[in-house]
Amino acid sequence: MKLRTLFSVQPGTLASTVVLWAATAVLLAFAAAPYRAFQLWSFSILFGGLLLYRGRSSLAKIVAYLGFLLIWVDGGIRAFLRTIYGAEPKSTFVLESVANTHTSESFEYLQTLWSDIALWSGIVLALAIAGFLLIRRIPSTPAPRTVSGKPLTVLIGFLALVLTVGAALSPWRGHWPIFYWTSWVRSVESVRAGWENQTQEHALRRATADAQITSASQEPRTLLLLVGESTVRDDLSLYGYPRNTTPKLDALAKDPHFAAVRPVWSVSSSTLPAFDDMFEFPTSSGPGNLFAFFRSAGYKVTWISNQDDLAIKNRYAAWDDDPEMLNRLAGRSSASLDENVLPSLERALNDPAERHLIVVHLIGLHPHYRLRRPSNWTANWTKNDAVETQLESLDRSSWVIDARNDYDLGIRYQDEILARSLELARTSSAGKILDWVYVSDHGQELGDDENRTGHSNTTADGYRVPLLFWLSDRSDAKSWENRPFRTDRLSPTLLALAGIRWKDEDASRIFLDPAYVWEKPEIPVVDPELDAVTARETQRRASAAP
Repeated sequence: MKLRTLFSVQPGTLASTVVLWAATAVLLAFAAAPYRAFQLWSFSILFGGLLLYRGRSSLAKIVAYLGFLLIWVDGGIRAFLRTIYGAEPKSTFVLESVANTHTSESFEYLQTLWSDIALWSGIVLALAIAGFLLIRRIPSTPAPRTVSGKPLTVLIGFLALVLTVGAALSPWRGHWPIFYWTSWVRSVESVRAGWENQTQEHALRRATADAQITSASQEPRTLLLLVGESTVRDDLSLYGYPRNTTPKLDALAKDPHFAAVRPVWSVSSSTLPAFDDMFEFPTSSGPGNLFAFFRSAGYKVTWISNQDDLAIKNRYAAWDDDPEMLNRLAGRSSASLDENVLPSLERALNDPAERHLIVVHLIGLHPHYRLRRPSNWTANWTKNDAVETQLESLDRSSWVIDARNDYDLGIRYQDEILARSLELARTSSAGKILDWVYVSDHGQELGDDENRTGHSNTTADGYRVPLLFWLSDRSDAKSWENRPFRTDRLSPTLLALAGIRWKDEDASRIFLDPAYVWEKPEIPVVDPELDAVTARETQRRASAAP
């Protein structure tokens, strides 16, 4: 079948459609990052196709116009938020702003932005008028009687296929304006409901902490916890990786106060479950929460985040009365660099609070990897090195190899951020005990086991994570480097570091305690390293038994 038989190629019709596509593309370039902009623009292909179809009716033209209009309104709102606030409609910043306002307050606030609102409203209105005039000029035409027998059936089938595929791909489906803004309204209501539940949950967690805590050290102390994202320990040269991805951490490894714990596993392969594992724990008094315990023990809690995650904000960051959520661009297209957390971290470290827990949630190596370091960040290893050679021997796709290279460049950048955070902590810790801890939420598959990259609950690299310590009052850190760790033991370990004692405290779960006992985590993959470590620890305990 010839496409020209199905679609009109009359110069006027084609030119009008191309103009509509181009205008849409220009608007969306202001509305979103390139990947997202293309995703949003792709919806216009369907409506342009209705205009080019040889058998277009007046109804088809109306549908096409309304489709373009919907995309323009959506794009105008997105462009306004992105250019004025650097935010997306579903960012925590926007959702909470809308949820926490009322009609009168909104009107007063919008008055202060009348010029920006007028600009983007005017652009959308101009597109609406121009689009109407262009589409009106396109003639309606009767459907051809014969095109390989059933042209209309073929066309409808093709469009149905496009819509079906789009609907099946949830990351794309969710950005169709009708789906997106319906979901947005539900998200605003969810924020309001979450605030109500949050008060109750915090009260419950505080009651548990108050019932459990038996004593708390009054020594001046700052505990800085950095939580990474999607970082595989095996891609750090600190752990023996052949590429020089962590030169600054490698240098720090000589410090007797510094430990790079090798045998470490996350218990979950995605962020929110991993956070639940790290920060929630059962007690005989009720559900325990790390931050509730610190608050009950008299610690100030500061949360600094370079991710935009409403669930994490409500569940964990809200233990800080005013958490800093620096990133307003959610998801994979966010290009917020982790160096943005450093000024906020420096201010927090200089806070006069006697006892202070600071949590920094990095965006780390969250896909897309190429966005996780400055664009001018270059490799200090050669092309076709041992890593690329190994991937090629496994017959990995070129895009997997490219992603691995982008990932390792991101690791190199993370090395810089982690080293600078420790430098800030050490220089500001005068008169206080300073604990610096870094752990990633989970790992990534990077072509070692499968021909793909990304989050993985089916391969070992989805669970292998780094764990780093620098403790100002301990010089025996090196003795812990071969001690195995699972991330759901983080809370009892941090509580012990802070000198917070509690009724159900179990020394066998405290990583730095001599009585610590390794228990193999239940993860849904076979990991030879995990099995070997478990066998080694079992044998060691048997040998040490009286």
